[in-house]
Amino acid sequence: MQKILLTCFLALPCLFLKAQSPPEKPVFVHGEIRQAIPQDSLRLIFWDHYLGQFVSFAGKSMTYVPILPGSILQGNSESGVIQLSTAPISQPAYLSISSILGDFYLDRFLVEPGDSLLFSLDLRLGKLIFLGPQADKFTLQHRLALIRAAEMSAETPSFHLRAGQDPQAQQQEFLLKSPPSFTFSPRNMVFVQPGEPRYRWMIRQLQSLPRQDPRLRELEKWTPDPSSGISGEFLQILQADILGEAASRSLSLIKNLPLDSPEQTNLLIREYLQRVGELSVPDSIAVKSAYFPQFLIDKESLLALQTKESLFSRLESNYGQLLFDELAARFLFANYQRLPDFRGAVASALERMQADYLKIRLQALAQAHQPGLPAEALNMTDLQGNPVSLQNFKGKTLLLAFWFPGCTPSKLMHERQLTKVMDRFRDHPDFRLISVNTDPDPELWKTYLKENPGYSFGNLHLFLGGRDVHPFLTHYDIQAYPALMLIDAEGNLIRSLKMPSQAEGLIDLIASQLHPTSNHSNPNIP
Repeated sequence: MQKILLTCFLALPCLFLKAQSPPEKPVFVHGEIRQAIPQDSLRLIFWDHYLGQFVSFAGKSMTYVPILPGSILQGNSESGVIQLSTAPISQPAYLSISSILGDFYLDRFLVEPGDSLLFSLDLRLGKLIFLGPQADKFTLQHRLALIRAAEMSAETPSFHLRAGQDPQAQQQEFLLKSPPSFTFSPRNMVFVQPGEPRYRWMIRQLQSLPRQDPRLRELEKWTPDPSSGISGEFLQILQADILGEAASRSLSLIKNLPLDSPEQTNLLIREYLQRVGELSVPDSIAVKSAYFPQFLIDKESLLALQTKESLFSRLESNYGQLLFDELAARFLFANYQRLPDFRGAVASALERMQADYLKIRLQALAQAHQPGLPAEALNMTDLQGNPVSLQNFKGKTLLLAFWFPGCTPSKLMHERQLTKVMDRFRDHPDFRLISVNTDPDPELWKTYLKENPGYSFGNLHLFLGGRDVHPFLTHYDIQAYPALMLIDAEGNLIRSLKMPSQAEGLIDLIASQLHPTSNHSNPNIP
């Protein structure tokens, strides 16, 4: 068994600057990790300004830090060491530590300038213990996470049936996938029929209110304690996190499970928000919370749809400048790929925003996706390990398809859409379809292509690697996969947002950029 000693100095630059910022201090993280299967690195995610879990264009830094050989000074001669030293922070921040496969050991723990996070993690026994003078500060957060995990495990699973779907057949399918046991009975599954049964099920689910969350009862046991680093503001932010996460979870349920009647949906929203009432969180606390702003965005978005108002108008009317800037920025960063006119939405928001950092980052993201600008440099390798760049395709219109092995939507896009694109333009001399793998493991990529022939239809496969930290993906904030990007023969961006979701739309878009070549077109395609 290997013992890995983890030493990390985490404190990324404070990007949210104010006229009178608090003193900047680093965060020190020290961990001892016991594991049966050695890892060569850990993934560290740090949000010095949390704008959303998947918002990487601002406030978020992610890196894979190699585990270096240790010595007896780090615990024992078989230990490994990770060290990361960055600039200090001046505001509360959030920290996650996970394996390279994404298994989180600490998920969005709240840290403050000058914190010392000392822990011992035994992956063989499933134990996580916090040590040092600030142990209580992180033990509290770990307890809150365990309470939420236990609550989720105790929930009765539900399956929402489509019209005409047989619940008995679905139950039998689930039982076949459940291994038999003498001591364990499979959980009862609630099968929810569409229509009125779903409406009644939703009402039952919405009975639980944020103030009834069991994590709040645990939080009430704790009081400010300067000796352990637990400040009043720290407890307030944790309370805002709990209230916001619980309320947002319920509103997301309404959004993601639409009812047959819009009137019923609107009624559910109004009744739920009326029962929730005002969740009293000061603006200065809300903007530092990871979860509470998302509840406010979900709430105002749903109400804006009902009242036919502009979301930004509602935010401006109902919140002060500090919260307006935060909520507008979060909404735009999280939804820029889905908005019909992202650049127009940014321009509208910037007329009302005052936070320079947020304005600069939103403008940069809008600029990155501006059609007609030169595409960023992109260096890749082919299956034989030869270097390839976008410059190799000068004079060709390129459709870049970013994906990674094991991504089901990526596989379906290749099989259902991109095969048709290649059928249409296979013989066109001025077009290339390039599948760009973003997984960091080239051998996994090669093996996956051999085992999945659905990817092999004449497109060119290239390897990028490092989807979490690659500068090209960071520049365009490519977070969700698959992702498509169209580049013209001069190397300029044609489109990277609102790409057609159907093969026919992609074909029409590509054809509009190519010169007619009747001698080279596929005669089997009209």
